[in-house]
Amino acid sequence: MKRTVLMCGGLLALCSIFFLSGCGGRHAETIRKVKTLMDQQQFVPALDELTVAIRQDPKNIELKRLRVMLLIRYERVDMAYAAYVELQKLSPNDQVLMDALRDKDPKVRMGAARVLGFVGTPMAVQGLERLLSDPDRDVRRATVSALGEIRDSRATQPLIKALKDEWWFVRSEAAQALGKIRDVAATEPLFVVMSDTDSSVQLSAENALLTISRLPNAPREVFSKYAHDEKSNPEAQRVALLSLSVMKDHSVVAPLLQLIVSPEPRKRAQATRALGILQDPTALPAVRKALTDPEAMVRLQAVEALGEYRDVPSAAQIKAMVENASESPLVRRGGVVALMKIAQASAPKTP
Repeated sequence: MKRTVLMCGGLLALCSIFFLSGCGGRHAETIRKVKTLMDQQQFVPALDELTVAIRQDPKNIELKRLRVMLLIRYERVDMAYAAYVELQKLSPNDQVLMDALRDKDPKVRMGAARVLGFVGTPMAVQGLERLLSDPDRDVRRATVSALGEIRDSRATQPLIKALKDEWWFVRSEAAQALGKIRDVAATEPLFVVMSDTDSSVQLSAENALLTISRLPNAPREVFSKYAHDEKSNPEAQRVALLSLSVMKDHSVVAPLLQLIVSPEPRKRAQATRALGILQDPTALPAVRKALTDPEAMVRLQAVEALGEYRDVPSAAQIKAMVENASESPLVRRGGVVALMKIAQASAPKTP
């Protein structure tokens, strides 16, 4: 009896081995052929070959891992992400993308980083962090972008280091990523980047700082330091002033009144908008004067600001602008909204 049981157990084990090796053998030639086609960069034939095999064996993890890698090498990140989602159903927390981050081909490392950005898993931060010192600049750029999409605060310090990357594109993407993460720890480093030699990097840092300034825990003291220190970089000072206006800090009214007469239209528009947010009575004459600015973007901010002020004396002038066919359509539409706000404020209150 004991011998019979042992014999049956041995036969079952042999059958299992034979079955598994048969499955592996069934796809071994397909896998070899697909990899050869990949090496030859014949991605469409490789994808066709692999698709047929997966249809025959839809639960084969090895085939599905190969499909992810093929699509990454084919630079079809959207399809690679979809393939990875399908793979996860069979193999949760599969490491194929983390393995790809260590691939010798920079295009594979870049593609894996981009897919991880779509996946959005915080567990990928550590693997991506290593790529911030990758010798290939496109890989570094894809990495900072992915970290921004994941939006995990553990990436803050690595991204702060990336603000010093030799390529301006990486520095710009790193600033954008820090804005998406919204970690107040990045405030000071972003102000430092406002002195960057590249205007695109400065703009990305500006947008990130304005985002952080809207957070409940925004470090007011850091913004105040750059706003009121005469030694501050002028661009950093401007962003600090705009940020403090969002925080309703009326100490910036005086410097904003200087900015509203800047020779640069963008700065005049920003100052007008900031004064509209603050609604400080002392700034009202300057905002009214901005209605006649030669630049439409400034006039638009002026009508919107006066709407926020609920400034009844400006209603007639704004109405004339709305009825002026030669006025910018954006200004006219903004004027309509402003007039509605002014009318609501001046309407007699019903008991």
